[in-house]
Amino acid sequence: MKNYITIDNFFNDPKKIKNWGLKQKFFTIKNHPWKESLGNFPGSRTNYINHLDKNMFDYIINNLLKACDIFYEKSFQEFKAWLSFSYTLEDIKLPDWHTDGIFSSQELSHFEKKLSGIVYLNENVKKECGTFIINNNKKFLIENYFNRLVLYPSAITHSLAKSFGKNKKNSRFVLTIMIYLK
Repeated sequence: MKNYITIDNFFNDPKKIKNWGLKQKFFTIKNHPWKESLGNFPGSRTNYINHLDKNMFDYIINNLLKACDIFYEKSFQEFKAWLSFSYTLEDIKLPDWHTDGIFSSQELSHFEKKLSGIVYLNENVKKECGTFIINNNKKFLIENYFNRLVLYPSAITHSLAKSFGKNKKNSRFVLTIMIYLK
């Protein structure tokens, strides 16, 4: 099994995705409407996209399912997805090594594959502001490029490499992804 994949130029119109995301309401971990499903994260996140706009959710998930097909080299018909935009301010402790929570609910127990990931949505940032993953017991940097998808199993240890910015318009801005597949 692959430890991760990257796909550059992931969305056809990433600026549209970014601008739409920046218009949404953002929440901290304390006031997020789905805080019990988020684990712990630095910065702020929107509500899950399927609660905000079905057409936007369908567009994003169709692109993500194609990436999942590439990751596993097979097609999936059944899935659950949690997608939100997030931004992270520079005043956080780094690195914050973690794996993404695996929900233990009965509803999700039959999903075999659990993936996490991000799409970088900042233009012209330093490449070292990407994501660290642990690959074969070694720290590896995935560089931050605008409109790059990074997809990995949820159980992979990873961390934000470096953050920047003071507000949502100039901070590290990503589309956060959790997707369960069967």
